[in-house]
Amino acid sequence: NKMHASPFFRVVVVMCMVGSFLAPGVSCAPARIFVVPHSHDDVGWLQTIDVYYNTKVKYIYDTVVDELSKNSARKFISVEMAYFHMWWTNATDSQRTLTKKAVSVCVWRMGYALHSR
Repeated sequence: NKMHASPFFRVVVVMCMVGSFLAPGVSCAPARIFVVPHSHDDVGWLQTIDVYYNTKVKYIYDTVVDELSKNSARKFISVEMAYFHMWWTNATDSQRTLTKKAVSVCVWRMGYALHSR
C-alpha cells in the first residue's frame, strides 16, 4: 500500500496481485488506474441546500481553488452547478481569478448532474 498524503488529495493506491486469480497460462497487462477527484454533493439529499453548502461544499470549493493554484498537475471535476453558483456568488476576486485560470487550463472541469428521480 502506498498513500499520497497531500492535505487535499488523499489517495490510497492498493497494489494487488492478480496473477494468482488467473487460470494457468493466462496473462494480462498491468492495469492503469486513474484517480480523479470530483464533487458528488447531491443538492438537498440529506440536508437543505443551504445547510449542506455552508457546512461542507463551500469548504470543498475553497480548498480546491487554493490547491489547484499551487499544483497544476492536480485535477478536479465539479458537477453540481447549484453549489458552484452559490460559491461563485460569494467568492473573492482572487478566488474567481484562480478559478477562471484553472478552468481555462482544464485542471478544473465542470459538468452537470441529473437527479435520479
